[in-house]
Amino acid sequence: MRQKITGSEGNADVFVNVLSGHNIWTNCDCRSCEYERTIIYHTEGGYSCDAEEGYKCPEGTYQTRVVITVIGDLRDREKEQTKREYKDFYNYVKKECDFYVRNKTVKIVDN
Repeated sequence: MRQKITGSEGNADVFVNVLSGHNIWTNCDCRSCEYERTIIYHTEGGYSCDAEEGYKCPEGTYQTRVVITVIGDLRDREKEQTKREYKDFYNYVKKECDFYVRNKTVKIVDN
């Protein structure tokens, strides 16, 4: 990972968990089709493959949502430094990874 949230005795841990179930359904799941390697994408749009006429494409479901958890006991760090590092990490997830952030909860405390 490029963006770290640092601590003197160890950096923050980042956990990525895929939500259960699915949020996308398709009636034409080319990724799991036996003709996947024969797909040709046309410049004017659409695609074709070597499947015979009347072939029923496989259906598919996918989960594209994840929960990202960042946690750490970052001893000997200034709160403002941790805030900056968290902001850099958040911006990395949004911009570099191209994720849409639906909900965010942050708690950074001095002990």
